[in-house]
Amino acid sequence: MTLKISTIHSAVYDSLGQIIFDVDCGEDHLNITTSIQADLPKNLHNNALLREFLESNEVQPYVNLLSNEEQNEHEIYLRQEKRTKKFSKTLDKLNPLWISSMSESELLELNAWRQAWLDYPNNLDSEEPEDISIF
Repeated sequence: MTLKISTIHSAVYDSLGQIIFDVDCGEDHLNITTSIQADLPKNLHNNALLREFLESNEVQPYVNLLSNEEQNEHEIYLRQEKRTKKFSKTLDKLNPLWISSMSESELLELNAWRQAWLDYPNNLDSEEPEDISIF
């Protein structure tokens, strides 16, 4: 069920750079956070209101209230989530038959890629590993 927005109070960037709105949806649903959703028929009314709000209002910047240690923990968490999502679309879809048909060089490349992703969350200086040719 999609609630219809009745009042938009503010818009602020979150830590990922997405715009989050503080809205009311009637009298029963106050101070709800939302964002612009996929342009499906059920979202068109709310999306139009949110976009109109953006045209005449300023989006507040993201204010980081985390300590350096908390920021690092949060970044590690985000990187772990990114890795989980990447593996679910790639590595987790490989079946034993496909793996057994891979060449030695493809297996080495796959293992190196997998290890790079396993190391990625905990090494905050590293870049996100690039996809390999089999994906």
